[in-house]
Amino acid sequence: MSVDIDNVANATQRLDQYDFLKDLPWLEFVVFGNSVYSYLLTGGTFFALWFVLQLLRRQLIKRLDKVAAGHATEQGSKTWGFVADLVGKVRPLTLSFVALFLATKRLTMVPSFERAYQIVVMIVIIFQVATLLGQLVAFVIMHQRGGGKPDDPIIKNTNRNLVALAKTAIWIGAVLFMLDNAGFNVSTFVAGLGIGGIAIALATQAMLGDAFSSFAIALDKPFEIGDFVIIDAFQGKVEHIGLKTTRIRSISGELLIFGNSDLTSSRIKNFKRMYQRRVVFTLGVTYDTPLKTLRTLPDLLEKLVADTEGARIDRAHFARHGASALEFEVVYFVDTPEMLDYMDVQQAINFKILEEFERLKVDLAFPTQTVHIASSPKGVETRG
Repeated sequence: MSVDIDNVANATQRLDQYDFLKDLPWLEFVVFGNSVYSYLLTGGTFFALWFVLQLLRRQLIKRLDKVAAGHATEQGSKTWGFVADLVGKVRPLTLSFVALFLATKRLTMVPSFERAYQIVVMIVIIFQVATLLGQLVAFVIMHQRGGGKPDDPIIKNTNRNLVALAKTAIWIGAVLFMLDNAGFNVSTFVAGLGIGGIAIALATQAMLGDAFSSFAIALDKPFEIGDFVIIDAFQGKVEHIGLKTTRIRSISGELLIFGNSDLTSSRIKNFKRMYQRRVVFTLGVTYDTPLKTLRTLPDLLEKLVADTEGARIDRAHFARHGASALEFEVVYFVDTPEMLDYMDVQQAINFKILEEFERLKVDLAFPTQTVHIASSPKGVETRG
């Protein structure tokens, strides 16, 4: 169903042909420079236009919903569905102001009142246009940008930041446009805003640095939401990446908040990007362990680690003579980055080592210090 607004407007204009209405004396009564007849005609025109605009809005939404439901692709269905929602966001109040503005064209108004009335209508229409434009930009950024990864948390976060900046720019432009049409000298205001903007930029240099760093994080992706990271002496899981700060939940429970510029200039350990974990550990045995037994320990340690599920042995060697122990160094890999898996594997290896060393009667060394006191030869005098 379609309705032509021009036909409705022409129909209202043809009401002027019914001159018998003008013969009624009270219709010629003048109020604020217009006859009662003009007010009645304006009111009829307003209600006719309002009805037509509302009808067009509803019919257009129905048609768009049908197109979205019958579209072959999911992306096309989502796009047409958004267009239907966008039309639905046109406020009835805005349509009422548009109908009123068109209907009152025939009336004579006091210049000051007419100017104020036009400004109010303009503000309502610009507000509506800015709202719809913001929704359109948000849809384009959130649903069309993503490189095939629309569910990527870092892309979503970056898109939210871009939407916030875009909407801010749209509303600044809308306000400037309204001020310009209201009679204010916008050029002087913009020039002052430019000078003030430089001062604000200098005063908020750190904030702007954090904002640009958030986009650097989004593009370079040193970490993402959910990653476990270590930054200097702090460690935890990334919970939120904002325009200015990044929030990390530490392993002890508290929330750590970092400026984005601090993170881009720091050395970050990202454990989620680790595909395997390399483990190095040492153990020491006592110096009184027989040499024959010592020679068998590297092969024994390799076998113990190799037989442990989840561990992949690299090497085991008699590494060094320690201060209080003969030290063996073992290197192996765990094919998962999870800390819990690593601890389970290391625990199993430690139990196996204790069992085998107990069977072989090999003692693990602990820090000790032996002091040998030699007696002085006879005839030699010692002085303190």
